[in-house]
Formats: sequence, C-alpha cells, structure tokens
Amino acid sequence: MLDRTPKLGGVSISNNTKSSAHAMTRSGLSFVVLFCSFFGIIHVTGCDESARQALTECQTNLSECQTKLEGCQSELGRLTQRLKEIAEKLDEVQASVESAKREIDTISSAANNLELDIPTAQDLAEEIQSAADDADSALDDAEEAIQDAANLASEGNEY
Repeated sequence: MLDRTPKLGGVSISNNTKSSAHAMTRSGLSFVVLFCSFFGIIHVTGCDESARQALTECQTNLSECQTKLEGCQSELGRLTQRLKEIAEKLDEVQASVESAKREIDTISSAANNLELDIPTAQDLAEEIQSAADDADSALDDAEEAIQDAANLASEGNEY
C-alpha cells in the first residue's frame, strides 16, 4: 500500500503534526494580532491624547476669540454711536454755516445798498446845504429889507 502521508522534506506529517502546526500558526497569528493591537492601542491612545489636547487648546482659543469678538462688537457699537453723534454735530455745523452764509449775503446786500444810498445821502446833504445857504441869503435879504424899511420909516417920520 502506498503511504499517503504527506511528507515535508522526507519527514512524514501526521494529522497530529498538522493539528499542532495549525494550532501554533493560529496562536502565532493571535499573538501577532494581539501584539499589534496592544501597540496600536497605545499608539492610538497617544494620538487620542494629543488630539484631545489639541481640541482643548482649539476650544480655549475659540473661546478667547469669541470673547475678543464680543469686545470688538461692543467697541464697534460704541464707535458707531459716536459716529452718529458726530454726524448730527456736522449737520448742525452745516446748518450754522448755511445760516451764516445767508447772513453774510444779507449784510453784503445791505452794504451794497448803503453804497448806493451814500451818494444819494451826499446829494441830499448838498441840497440841504444849498437850501441852508439860500435860506441864509434870504435871511440876509430879509434883514436888509427890514433895515431898509426901518430906514424908510425913520426918514418918513422926519417928514
């Protein structure tokens, strides 16, 4: 009968040998898987810890940024209010400037009218002076006439 027992390098391998080899292979693989898993867990755990630290740091930074953003928004609100107040003041100043321009125009117009009236007043002054001179001359004439009348009266009394 032929020996059907498999041989490895001239050594026959029995079922017991196969089972042992298979069991050793399985346990070896289990050891390798367990060994790799253990170091993988340690490595992943290390990564997890680093990730947690990074996440905590990011959350802290985010919280600080939110606080700063709230401060900036508050400051922006304050500055916006201040700009509104300045705009209102500028409107008031602009209204004052417009009013001052109108007053300057009125004064300038009045000054121009005065310049036109000044020659008229000078003409009136000359006319008044002329009338006063005429009145003075008429008064002198009247005084002469009175004197002449008085002289005539006194001469008439003599006759």
